[in-house]
Amino acid sequence: MKQFDTTILSFGLSQSQQHVIEQTISPIFQHIDCNNRIDDLFQIAAVCLIINADAMTSGQRKCLDIFYRDSQNATMIILTNPSKHVFHFEYHKDSLHNNRAFHKYYRVLESRIRTKCLIGQSFHVLNDGFVVVDLETSGINPKKDEIIKISAIRVVDYQKTERFDRLIRPQKPLSPEIEKLTGICNEQLSSCDPIDIVLNEFLEWHKNDLLTIFDREFDISFLENVCERISRCFNRPSLDVLHVMNKLYPAIISRRVRTAYNRLNISASAEDDVERVANIWITCIHRLRSLGLRVVQDIDDTYIHKEDAR
Repeated sequence: MKQFDTTILSFGLSQSQQHVIEQTISPIFQHIDCNNRIDDLFQIAAVCLIINADAMTSGQRKCLDIFYRDSQNATMIILTNPSKHVFHFEYHKDSLHNNRAFHKYYRVLESRIRTKCLIGQSFHVLNDGFVVVDLETSGINPKKDEIIKISAIRVVDYQKTERFDRLIRPQKPLSPEIEKLTGICNEQLSSCDPIDIVLNEFLEWHKNDLLTIFDREFDISFLENVCERISRCFNRPSLDVLHVMNKLYPAIISRRVRTAYNRLNISASAEDDVERVANIWITCIHRLRSLGLRVVQDIDDTYIHKEDAR
C-alpha cells in the first residue's frame, strides 16, 4: 500500500479534537499534524484531510478547494466551529470506494466523531463513575467572560455520592444583570480563589470519571478556553445529557434544565441545576439499562423504538 493510501493530515484542530483523532485512528494509518503549516497541506499527498476551516483565512480556504478539486487526495473532512465539536464530512466516493482499508477506517471515524453524545475515547459502563458538571459564568462568550462557579456531583452505581462546589474570583466585577441572573454577587466572590487554583482542584477531584453535562457545548468551551489560558491540558472525555435525553424522550424538547426536569416528572428532590442534571442523568441511565444498553459509547448506536421512548 502506498504512503499516500495510509497518510492522514490534520490542520488547525484543538487539543480535544486531536485527541478524538488519535484515539480513533487505525494503526494502519499515519496521522500527521500540520501544526498550522498551510504549505504541508499542498505538499504532502494524503488519503484524508481533517481541517478546521475556521483556522484558515478565506483566501487559504479558496486555494485549498482549487488545489484539491482534481488532486489524488481521496477525501476532505472539514471541521467547523471547533467550540461545538461539529464535524462536516466530504469525500470523493469513487476514490473512497477503491481503498477498502480507508473505507473501513473512514466509516469508523465518521461514526465516532459525528456522535453528538460522546467526545473522546471512553468505554464507560453505565454504573461506572460520572461527574455531572454545571458552571456559572459572567457572560456567554468563553473568550471574554469568566467562570465564577463550578458545581459538580459524582454519580457512581446510579447514586449521587460526592459534591464539589467552589465560587471563583473573576478578574472583572460582575454586571448587575449577571448578579441578578446567577444570584451571585461581587461581594461573595471578593475573597474567593482565582480560576487557576479552583480549576486545578476540580480536575484533581474529577479523577478519570466521565464529564456529564447538560447541553455540553457551552460549558466545554469555557473549560477549554480556561485550560488553554493557564497552560493546562484539557482532553477529558465528556457526554451530553441533553442529547441522551432527547434520544430517549423525543417528546421533551427543551434546552432548559428545570423545564426538562419537570417534564420528566422526577420524584427526587433537587436544590439547584447540578442536582437536577444529576437526577436527569440517573433517570436516563436507568432507562438505557432497561433497553439493554451497558456501555456509554454505544448510546448513539442504539435504536429506540417509538413505543420504548414513551
